[in-house]
Amino acid sequence: ILLVVAPERRREMEELLREAGIRKPVRVVDGGAVRQDSVIAGVEAARPQFGTLAIHDGARPLIEPDQIDACVAAARERGAVALAAPVTDTLRRSGADGQLTGGVDREGLWAMQTPQVFRRDLLMRALAAARASGEAFTDETSAVGAIGEPVFVVSHTAWNPKITFPRDLELASAWLEARTR
Repeated sequence: ILLVVAPERRREMEELLREAGIRKPVRVVDGGAVRQDSVIAGVEAARPQFGTLAIHDGARPLIEPDQIDACVAAARERGAVALAAPVTDTLRRSGADGQLTGGVDREGLWAMQTPQVFRRDLLMRALAAARASGEAFTDETSAVGAIGEPVFVVSHTAWNPKITFPRDLELASAWLEARTR
């Protein structure tokens, strides 16, 4: 396991790992200024014998092992996959003034999540192309898609929240507390 972190937080993360008593080997790697740079740092730090690489956001701490396993198995078969949930909310477009202008059909729309799992050679090619073009992608599926390679969805409906706002952390904490009772 590689934990890619902001360089200024490296010592803090190493200390947290020691205190947590994690049994699996974890190596801390310095990340970059943006996500894509951090992913590149992680990929470059990964041992060459690993032919399949999984990228997972630390902002999604409640991932279930079966979700990871499903993504890894699918990536070994298909090359590039990402965990995603079908969009269930009603989606609308608006103009710059905020006036609603139309609806969006949800059919075939997915809320992309992590892990995103790739054949190593495919991910390295996509990241090299992204670096060469200067384009910054918000996730690795976009980088792989930009080089014309297919990416497949691993569908799920389990809760895999992204902790973005304080209320997200409150909800996740309450969920964990209820689960351990």
